[in-house]
Amino acid sequence: SRKMLIACVREVQNSIKDSVYKLIADRIAYYRLGDYRLYDDRIVNLKNKSKFIFKGIMEHNAQNIKSLEGVDICWCEEAQKISERAWLVLDPQAGVGNLAVAEPRGGGRPGMEGAGTAS
Repeated sequence: SRKMLIACVREVQNSIKDSVYKLIADRIAYYRLGDYRLYDDRIVNLKNKSKFIFKGIMEHNAQNIKSLEGVDICWCEEAQKISERAWLVLDPQAGVGNLAVAEPRGGGRPGMEGAGTAS
């Protein structure tokens, strides 16, 4: 499989404990996926070098959105609570590039009700 960068985001993330990090780490342990290494701020697949990163969207703006460049999948945790301003930060037309944003069915982005995965 190919190397991917997965950003797990929420509107505000004060620490990694506010993220889905523990959920992913628990699934890795449950399924005994030994190819993954857990770091304090990311999870990396040692075979294909895919990486999960964890970010608060509001920590980003037009000037520092570069840290999300190259993201293949964006997992929006609690997407229904993400503000319009935060969606504008994530919007591919705002400069992120070819970002696919995954959001829950019927939740989140105004005007996107019922959307699954955007690509």
